[in-house]
Amino acid sequence: MSSQFDDLAHEFSQLRDHGHRLQQQGQFIVKIAESGASNIANYSTLYSKASAVLPETPDVKKAFYDFTKSGEFVVSQLKSANQNLNSAANNLSESLFPALTGVTFSNIAAQNLLECAIDNAPEEKRFIFQSLAEKPLKKPYSTDELDALLDRFRKGLSARRRGAWDAFYSSSEDALAQAAHSMRDILASLVSQIGSNELVSESAWFDGSEKPTLSDRVRLLLFGASERHVESSELAAATAEISEFVTEDGQLKKVAHGSKSFSRERTKVSMEKTEELLYLIVSRLTAKQG
Repeated sequence: MSSQFDDLAHEFSQLRDHGHRLQQQGQFIVKIAESGASNIANYSTLYSKASAVLPETPDVKKAFYDFTKSGEFVVSQLKSANQNLNSAANNLSESLFPALTGVTFSNIAAQNLLECAIDNAPEEKRFIFQSLAEKPLKKPYSTDELDALLDRFRKGLSARRRGAWDAFYSSSEDALAQAAHSMRDILASLVSQIGSNELVSESAWFDGSEKPTLSDRVRLLLFGASERHVESSELAAATAEISEFVTEDGQLKKVAHGSKSFSRERTKVSMEKTEELLYLIVSRLTAKQG
């Protein structure tokens, strides 16, 4: 009889744990929604000011096009999350990551446009966008939460992330290079380890006809290993974004090697984008591990 009581206690304990998990996921979905909604005014301000002063160069046109297309992707991700929450299953886990992915890409698209504006605005108008760069977008997580997830992946990564920002704000002549190098290394380590050839090869969507590419690694990191439809345009955009940080000719690599072609404001925005990608990747990994 005592074993039956033990079984009963175990099942109640499991039920309680499931309830706490659902509460946490529900609260996180609220934070995602609130952070995303609070940034809409920033997106609107950036778009209107950039539209008013930027020249119609190919780079500027591409930045506006990417911003628009990313907005369409974000809406589709949020619709997917809301449709799932409206269903009978009401599976919070299946809604959380489309919502987080949407907010992440939305912020990155705005930051890309901001970088373009900093580079291309007339000199007398550039201060507008430099000022916007000093005001980071609201995130659905705190730096403490990001650090906790980074250290679950590898002890010491949080200290390296904080060190990157310490370097950025220091008075050293190579502050930007040191900061960019540290932040880049964190993302590169995640891409190489979590997106290894072996793990990509185990993904349901990988056909094995060719050696895994960076695009395959990005798909695994940002969208998971299960078989599902991923928009090719967004996968290409995400791959291009990550390549800017981890490839030999990418932006942070150039800054890390001492390039003076990137301003302090641009480097700051790039580091903030990297952190958002880091959070999306490690939070998905942590959820998978349980």
